[in-house]
Amino acid sequence: FIYLTGGNFSYYLQFAPLRIIAFALLLFLATLYTQKPKKYLILLGFSISILFLVWNFETGFVNLIAWTALLIYTQFNTYTLKDKKFYCDLIKYLAYAFLSLSSALIIFKFTPYILTGKIANIADIFFSQRLYLKSGFMVAKINPLHPWFLPLIIYMTALILCLQPILRREKNNDKDLPLLLFLSIFGCGIYTYYQGRSFLENLIAILFPALLILPIITKKIYQQISYFTSKQTENIKNMFYVLHFSIFSIITFGALLVLFGVFILNLPKAHHIQQDWPIRQKTQYLEKLVKNKNPIIFTLDSAYYYKALNKKDNFPFAAPIDFYLKEDYKHLFSYLDKTKTPIVLDKEQITRLQLFYQEGFKDFIRKTKHIKADEFVLFEYKD
Repeated sequence: FIYLTGGNFSYYLQFAPLRIIAFALLLFLATLYTQKPKKYLILLGFSISILFLVWNFETGFVNLIAWTALLIYTQFNTYTLKDKKFYCDLIKYLAYAFLSLSSALIIFKFTPYILTGKIANIADIFFSQRLYLKSGFMVAKINPLHPWFLPLIIYMTALILCLQPILRREKNNDKDLPLLLFLSIFGCGIYTYYQGRSFLENLIAILFPALLILPIITKKIYQQISYFTSKQTENIKNMFYVLHFSIFSIITFGALLVLFGVFILNLPKAHHIQQDWPIRQKTQYLEKLVKNKNPIIFTLDSAYYYKALNKKDNFPFAAPIDFYLKEDYKHLFSYLDKTKTPIVLDKEQITRLQLFYQEGFKDFIRKTKHIKADEFVLFEYKD
């Protein structure tokens, strides 16, 4: 289900599976821990949290909160708010979470030093979050009546159910509640993260925890209905039983359908061929332009073109999407001047250079000859 987060049988691998791996692993550990608590599961969970904070900070942080909350909540199986031992365990798990977060930030800070000799500025890690959450850059407004409120209602309902033993100051005897808490907190976390991009296309990306929660909630409603004393009560109880079974069946059938579509019929691949058809057409123009030469392909989708043309990307530069500073362009053109290496630019890169690197680009044009094909221009140094 989550594999096809792009909708229309396309896929968005940056989210699924890359940002879902940690959630799946922690949900598995959470299931084992609620059945039989073991210390090694606790340490394994925090270790996974550290790795995935480094992998993707936003979803990693949500995972860390959900895992810590699960461990704290399971203490209600043994203690209540009146017991001092509960607060000792609370402090212990919060300390583990703080150590996990600190370890991830240390890895962030010093890994670049090992690789490049430069220490990273921790504040830069949170640049995009500040830009997005504080200034509201590119944030979409959500309408009062919007499908995005449906998963939120499910997550809030689950949290309310989980709060009942705490508010009553009782021990928790319900084995479903710790996992329900884990799912609802993770769901609320990614909901908060994606709510600013509240387009229907993104709704599927934050919906899967709600789908896992729904059968549990309907089962609990079914259990709460007193044994029927009238025809009407019997029908209501049967309705929730059928609803619980139907939701579970739909999820199971959907998962099997996706597995069949992805791995047997390979529908995403078929759709992908249609999606990348314009790029394939552009490759033909680029192939005629490049011929037997081996230039730097400095364009959008450059990795695709290298592969399509059966050429290796041997040049010591990142893709254009990772060029942020004028210094980046300065290093690129300095390399070109020294090695006299040809380069292919597309329309977008030329526009950027004309706007942000005017003098350097004008100087480069004077030194080179140019051949154009479609939106590509091949620049070669003059003899």
